[in-house]
Amino acid sequence: MVDLVVRCWADGLDFVGTSIHRKNNIKAGRSGFGDMICEVSNLCMSPFFEEGGSVLAPDYHPAHKKFIDFLSLDLSHWKWISDNGEYNRITKKSKDWDSLNEIRPILHCHSIYEDYVKLDKDKFIECNDLVDTTTEYATIQTIPFSRKCQYTQDHIKQMEDQYQLGIIEIGGKEKLGMNKIAYIIDKAKYHIGIDSGMSHFALTIKNKEDVHLYVPEQRQTSVCYRWIKNGYNVKLI
Repeated sequence: MVDLVVRCWADGLDFVGTSIHRKNNIKAGRSGFGDMICEVSNLCMSPFFEEGGSVLAPDYHPAHKKFIDFLSLDLSHWKWISDNGEYNRITKKSKDWDSLNEIRPILHCHSIYEDYVKLDKDKFIECNDLVDTTTEYATIQTIPFSRKCQYTQDHIKQMEDQYQLGIIEIGGKEKLGMNKIAYIIDKAKYHIGIDSGMSHFALTIKNKEDVHLYVPEQRQTSVCYRWIKNGYNVKLI
């Protein structure tokens, strides 16, 4: 059995060289949709997945259980624990990323493997009334939830101008449900990815060469750093 802890400290790679650079002794505070996807994906791809155990966090994203149910893998041998008191007790014993890892192994909230765990496509829901799947199109999320990862209109136009096909915005479409959004992404020729949750979601659906990630050169996060390091299709703009 393996007991893991998620988030806690930053890793010293966020926005290096900028005024919002977070060093490795700063609280991370990550709790977004993309962070959750990376946590679950990293667990499923890890060498200790078959052992089972527990994963401790102060809280979990509202879509956490739904995403786990979306997988073809059985995660019943892993217990997900939301306990703010226990979480604070453990993290207060550490002072940065490395010292926490000595107390309890960290489940990273950014992609650390060369691929993401894939969703079960049998659970996708067709929605051809919302999108014409007989013509080629690309999906995109133009507005990230994190203000630190903002894209200008020039950035967005620069991304979209690379493609001679229809562009479908999927950002802000959470009310459709993950099953329908997944179907729309799956039927797209490409997903045009920004540094935000839908890019992580697309990488659990499509081959990584079909997810084209664009990141402003001066606003690279630790997520972008790992994407580049692990050979994802990243273009700095």
